[in-house]
Amino acid sequence: MASPEATAAITAASATIKSAKANDWIWRDTEKFLKQAQAAADKGDTATAVKLANKAKFQAEAAIIQYNHEMATSRGL
Repeated sequence: MASPEATAAITAASATIKSAKANDWIWRDTEKFLKQAQAAADKGDTATAVKLANKAKFQAEAAIIQYNHEMATSRGL
């Protein structure tokens, strides 16, 4: 059973990933890290679950920033 800390980290990462996917702009490994976090949480490894969920959340946040930057930057030749 997942700890409250792991559950909170996974929930936060999931919400951020959902926002990034709404832009159709998600990094390659972000969802993989979230799945690994859930697997670690299911095994009771809270530290690993939180670490991986935070990594997934960071990547999703960075993808959103990257998307916004790309949309704001003219790439005309």
